Amino acid sequence: MLVLTFCIGPTRFVIDARRVSQVVPKVPLRALPLSEPYVAGLLDFRGTVLAVVDLGTRLFGTACTSRLSTRIIIVHIQHSDREMLLGLIAEEVTELCQADVPATTELPTAGSEHDCLGRMVRVGDTLAQWLEVDRVLPELVRCQILDHLPE
Repeated sequence: MLVLTFCIGPTRFVIDARRVSQVVPKVPLRALPLSEPYVAGLLDFRGTVLAVVDLGTRLFGTACTSRLSTRIIIVHIQHSDREMLLGLIAEEVTELCQADVPATTELPTAGSEHDCLGRMVRVGDTLAQWLEVDRVLPELVRCQILDHLPE
């Protein structure tokens, strides 16, 4: 399976490349008051307003380091029976490659703190953690933010 690899600190992650719309430079975002700390803000992407999540804050409690390879990965997610776009800030977003991904990623039960993390997968000679993009935003946060964005 073709995957996009990226890092959060020293930890390597992968997402299904079919879910990726585009990878763009990290740009200033419009702040979203009273949101969860990991919601970095809103991005106006080609006329579509989308929420952006800092994966460092979401997964480790520390914002992603600003580097030349720090990017916003724009992914397709499912929300309320429709497809939407979500931005994910990550470091070292540099490579599309083949990975040995099992038929199931064995995600934890929905509702747990890190239910977006799946099993480890082999990418070349290294291991990476599977990230399920539909579960990056917990259900309550998705409803609070995504249901209020302009269509």
